[in-house]
Amino acid sequence: ENAHPHTDYKGRVAIVHNGTIENSDAIKAKLQKEGIPFKSQTDTEVIAQLIGHHLDKGMKLMTAIQLALAKLEGTWGLCILSTEEPGKIIVCRNGSPLLIGMGKHRTF
Repeated sequence: ENAHPHTDYKGRVAIVHNGTIENSDAIKAKLQKEGIPFKSQTDTEVIAQLIGHHLDKGMKLMTAIQLALAKLEGTWGLCILSTEEPGKIIVCRNGSPLLIGMGKHRTF
């Protein structure tokens, strides 16, 4: 239940994460009060659920991500996939390293 990737409760957003979200408990408590169920104890799932919460409000994926990231305190490197925009890989970071490598016939 605590292994990556983590998704929002509707399965629209999947995230892998490196770092620590210092205010994840406060964000999680607020989302739970709004009825959003959690499956794990990870700060990564909090990010996925927060993005999903913004999608629930009708926001486009990139807007939902930007608003979610603005609420996070701490360091993070994220890779985000979504059924909202299949085929797109969204990466972002704040303090934590994030590397993307491409080679002949491979990407890592």
